[in-house]
Amino acid sequence: MTDFTWSPQYGAQLDKTPRTRSVQFGDGYEQRRNDGLNPILQSWTLGFQRSKPDIQQIDDFLTDKAGITSFSWLDLDDKPVRVKCAKWSVVEVDRNIARLMAVFEQVFEP
Repeated sequence: MTDFTWSPQYGAQLDKTPRTRSVQFGDGYEQRRNDGLNPILQSWTLGFQRSKPDIQQIDDFLTDKAGITSFSWLDLDDKPVRVKCAKWSVVEVDRNIARLMAVFEQVFEP
């Protein structure tokens, strides 16, 4: 199991998306229920501003995982979470500083 050890900047955003199934009947009645054992999916939008070599290490880590392999990360409440990262971007701030923005999506695996 691989750990992501870098801490994001303040201002991270947590999104929660309930996973549900629903059926609509002809009279306008709708029946809804949770879908699966873990029906609340969480994702975090995180920012990292560091020296270019540090940002390159984070970028290399995420590139190695390629949005497929999950990894362990401590969430904003310092609780361990399994996540994957299928989208991130790097922006040059100045000569020596870069910013990486990433979206971590919670995954449930055995």
